[in-house]
Amino acid sequence: RIRDIQSKMCVHFTVEGVIEQYEGYEQLPMLDLERYTKDQRARIAEVLETDGLSMEDYAVDKQPDTLMVYYLLSPMEVYKILLDLGYDIQENEAEFLRKNFGYYCQRTLHS
Repeated sequence: RIRDIQSKMCVHFTVEGVIEQYEGYEQLPMLDLERYTKDQRARIAEVLETDGLSMEDYAVDKQPDTLMVYYLLSPMEVYKILLDLGYDIQENEAEFLRKNFGYYCQRTLHS
């Protein structure tokens, strides 16, 4: 069953080789999280809405699904699945995890 699911998967990557949260995520502008207080970041959807904006307008997440996969699967399992799907990953599994973590850490609300 897992092989059947894997065969239907399509994973999008940024130009840096990071797993994209969803197709097109990389083209979204980053939100300058430093300009918001901790309280504002905790309710960022409401704060943005008052300016007529939405979280979907920015590359910002409360909990990136891309990183959540590492709570379900080990770095080696994620790496192996991507290789089995035919994706050309240049780093070893630990470096690949670090690169993805670093990318999303600066785009995640830490409230």
